Amino acid sequence: MKKSHQIMLLALVLAGAGMLGDAPIAAAQTTKWVDQTNGNDSNDGNSEATAYASLQFALDHSVSGTAAARSLIHVKGGVHGAAGLTNPNGARTAILIRNLDYVTIQAVAGHYPMLKPRTDGVVSLSAVNCRHLTIAGLISVQTGAQSDHWQMFNVRDLTVRHCVFEGGQRGIKFCTALRTATLEQNLFNNITALDTGDALEFLEAACSGVRIQDNLFHDNTRHIRLQAQAGQTIADFVIRRNFMIGTPGEEGVRLIGAQNVVLENNIVIYAAQQGLFIDAGCRNITVRHNTFYRNRFEAIRTATAAADIVIKNNILYGNGTYAALAAPVSSLPGADYNLIYHTGSATESAMQPAVTAFGANSRIGSDPLFVCTIRGEENLYLQDNSPALAMGVDLGVGEDIERFPRPLPRSTRPDVGAYESPLPHPAIPIIAVTPGAHHFGELKIGATRAQTIVVSNLGNRDLQVRRSVLVGDNAAEFALLSGKAPFTLAPGASRELAIGFTPKSLGAKSVTLELHCDDPDHSPFLVRLSGVGGLPGLAVAVEHNDSKQVPAGFVLEQNYPNPFGCGPASLVSEPENSHTTIRFTLPTTAQVTLQVFDARGALVTTLVAGRFTAGRHELRWHGRNVHGQPLASGMYCYRLTAGRFSQTRQMLLVR
Repeated sequence: MKKSHQIMLLALVLAGAGMLGDAPIAAAQTTKWVDQTNGNDSNDGNSEATAYASLQFALDHSVSGTAAARSLIHVKGGVHGAAGLTNPNGARTAILIRNLDYVTIQAVAGHYPMLKPRTDGVVSLSAVNCRHLTIAGLISVQTGAQSDHWQMFNVRDLTVRHCVFEGGQRGIKFCTALRTATLEQNLFNNITALDTGDALEFLEAACSGVRIQDNLFHDNTRHIRLQAQAGQTIADFVIRRNFMIGTPGEEGVRLIGAQNVVLENNIVIYAAQQGLFIDAGCRNITVRHNTFYRNRFEAIRTATAAADIVIKNNILYGNGTYAALAAPVSSLPGADYNLIYHTGSATESAMQPAVTAFGANSRIGSDPLFVCTIRGEENLYLQDNSPALAMGVDLGVGEDIERFPRPLPRSTRPDVGAYESPLPHPAIPIIAVTPGAHHFGELKIGATRAQTIVVSNLGNRDLQVRRSVLVGDNAAEFALLSGKAPFTLAPGASRELAIGFTPKSLGAKSVTLELHCDDPDHSPFLVRLSGVGGLPGLAVAVEHNDSKQVPAGFVLEQNYPNPFGCGPASLVSEPENSHTTIRFTLPTTAQVTLQVFDARGALVTTLVAGRFTAGRHELRWHGRNVHGQPLASGMYCYRLTAGRFSQTRQMLLVR
């Protein structure tokens, strides 16, 4: 029996059994609280003071709300899940939401409830017969169970926002028909346990009216798949303002038999195959204002050459070998106004050779002049003299990937690619310092330890650093050894400053390095420096483990504490719990970079960039960006790269 027939039969059987279908749903609003630490399932769950302990118990004791008064479930921290639950596919599931309408399940502000099955093969969450369901702020972890995160059955008007999906086979799998969904501001990371898995999979049933927007997809087998089965329709999708970074084996996005799909204002980089594959049976596909960057094969491959495949106002930046576009014909009638650079003529399949004619208004071979193309430090904003500026045609897209107006100014033509840049750009210097703070560790009195910091100019005009001075009660125990001001940095240039710490007495020491410059927004730029004076022979090496035992492999540990950063922060003082410690282990001497990225995938700061010996190392991060400014609360990723080794973890910053 064909799989599609099996699914259809299963749906009919389950509908007859009352597990799947339009089951009657009661309508009376409830508000429940879940607090795993302080709650108890013997409570009534109606207030924070009388909270339940388990999320599943709250779900089982909630009823549907109405459009005017939704039922609410407020969830505090903890790891949630129950035993003995199965979904309509027969899969074991840790959380089961059944027969609820107009219900919102949301994390309490400052809390990060986790769904993490403790047994292999258990789905984190299943929803059955739910309408107008909203899920917000949950963290779903499948690094141990290695199954699907969420499976959806007969769900209509679904909203998922501010959730994290880590590891596993699939992110969200829609197992039966779906009508209307908004999936926004989520993180899908390292979902690679299944060779054919997807972070978002629309495969087994008809789906329509879906908005996928403002998400970060990172290192998943494939980020998004829309695949219509025989007799079913996948239609009316909008995929916009997403960052899609890296796939280990598949395309970034694949469409098969999909109709009426718009992809706009996305950034798709480092996919193992195409950035986008428009496969057979697709109709009315619009691809506009996207930036495709260094995907392994073509930026876009299409199996159809119909005029309703519209590809306009995109930047297609290749890898130097593969074509920008692959199609059954040498010229696509719906492709124009694209900027194409660093491409070749190779294609993955002879059935879709390289497109050689790109439309009269396209630009071939023009470098889009991104701000930075260094691997790991990519910044795909456009420089002031980019040929992509004002190159496009007005397609009715009123915003860019960051929701800034497009075009800008309104009277001009829009830029191509995902970002819209205002014209004209002011010429200003921008100072950046890496690392933005440094702790020298504990050092015996009279000994000296040095640290190099790098001052860079990220602006488009020369940076004048007029004065560098150490300020604070312990300034006499720190010294600028080399590289001190005055100096001038051209745009993109950098300079090393060496700073020494020599404690003269016991106890904690701190000082602020002030860099006075002509950056209009950051002068003086402040770099916090600290260390501890210890007794001779008793000092502890905080940052470097000099043990003679060589570790067996590379390790990037989870930061601690996590979450971190509670309490107010300023440029000159921070509460004691405002930092987090990141530790990593090297089996051999290696060139190491440790970088922090925000939820959009943008580089926040580089914590480490240098050569480290074998052993265990650690550093503190105070939740500041490259400019030394405190960052907002949110989910951040930190990535260690050492030779061919690379590993990424998440951490939560809470102000």
